[in-house]
Amino acid sequence: MLDPTQPQYPEPITAPAQTTQNLDGLLQKAEGGVKTSTWGYIIWGLALPPITTILALLFALKRGVFFVVLPTLTIAFSALAVLSPIFVYFLFGPIHIVTTQFTLRQNIYADVGLALTSMFLTILAIAGIILGVYFRNKAKKALTLGTIPVVVLLVILVLEHWIFWINLNSAMSVVSKQAQIILNQQGVPF
Repeated sequence: MLDPTQPQYPEPITAPAQTTQNLDGLLQKAEGGVKTSTWGYIIWGLALPPITTILALLFALKRGVFFVVLPTLTIAFSALAVLSPIFVYFLFGPIHIVTTQFTLRQNIYADVGLALTSMFLTILAIAGIILGVYFRNKAKKALTLGTIPVVVLLVILVLEHWIFWINLNSAMSVVSKQAQIILNQQGVPF
């Protein structure tokens, strides 16, 4: 059994399999292996703004992914906001053609409020896309988002929502005036 001439070594200690798996999981998390998808937050945030946008940001804050969701949501809403003036002017082009013969003052291209809000919305949307990409890349590297970037992105989102609704209201006002002119010219009381 035991040979007194041979040196005695203690049996090697082996780690349980579960501990090894836990260590592998911790290493994977430390290396950034666990990734969270932001698509759900973006789709939910754009569903019915501004209510769902606020809810998406609150859920992201609760789950600890706010630092990625805020810049991504800013990029997504900015992309939609930059398309808004384009749709307003190009989709209402036929109305412009029809109503030009009736009045030049009431067409969508002559409305100063609509033009100013469209320009400001476009500039703000471009800034939102650029700053959103910049802060998102920075946040992904640092796994956090500083106070100044959070404030800047939130101000951009709030201003975009506010100006978007002003722009939409201005467009609908001009279209309503044009529809009233067309219907009155046709003898339909409006």
